[in-house]
Amino acid sequence: MLASTFYRKELPSHLDSITSVNGRRLFREMIVAGTSECFFSLCTSFNTQSDPAFCGVSSLSMVLNALEIDPRRQWRGVWRWYSEEQLDCCASIDEMKLKGITFNQFACLAKCHAKVVAKRADHHTLEEFRRDVQTIASSEGTHLVLSFSRAALGQTGTGHFSPIGGYHAKEDKVLVLDSARFKYPPFFATVRELWDSLLPIDPETGVCRGYFLVSATAEQMLDVERRRVHRSLLEKEETPVTSSLPSISSSVESLRLYKPDLQQHNIIAEEEDEIGCGCNCHASK
Repeated sequence: MLASTFYRKELPSHLDSITSVNGRRLFREMIVAGTSECFFSLCTSFNTQSDPAFCGVSSLSMVLNALEIDPRRQWRGVWRWYSEEQLDCCASIDEMKLKGITFNQFACLAKCHAKVVAKRADHHTLEEFRRDVQTIASSEGTHLVLSFSRAALGQTGTGHFSPIGGYHAKEDKVLVLDSARFKYPPFFATVRELWDSLLPIDPETGVCRGYFLVSATAEQMLDVERRRVHRSLLEKEETPVTSSLPSISSSVESLRLYKPDLQQHNIIAEEEDEIGCGCNCHASK
């Protein structure tokens, strides 16, 4: 019985596992350089996909939780938290278990719950991709999710989704936080290798894959700031909460200023509104 099953796979030799000697060195140097800022919020919500076909919804739930977006839905007990089974508005759970989700379906799901910029590789350039990786790796307000071909990286399997956790500029390598940890550990690949893995045609859609930039909406950022102020006041045992709400505006203003930086780095693209959410789900209202 066990002969037909697997306990993980070996990474191709050109990819560095984060647990390898070289992977640990890259990770340490990345932290010192300040290009792993996106890693810390992701690691607090990082999980292994619960089904072999759930890489898309698993990656999205990790990112939404890393952004501290309140799903406004009960998860377990008294807790609200994003989980894979809650992300079923653009495709049913049964459909996703059968064949996963496509690039467009991921964009639809993400738009139901956050702000997303979808970038299909054939509409963009390697240089733009590298700029986006470097910018996202150096910040916390936006996360980048790859939609790539495993085969193009020399891995087994076909299409896959995973968020990135940092960038090593000197060696031009990206940390991919693989959502299928039962198969491969988090690994480093060069920007060129990852770019090339976005370009192969997806047989399901007839077009290439790409990547996504996911962030909170302005309303969601305000909600996050309110909760942070509330927690801060509780820690200081100060009351009432409403007396400190004016301070929220300054915090929100600092968050708002992040958008011009994104525009400066050409992250806001013409594709942003091409893929809409047509499912009329509760989350998009």
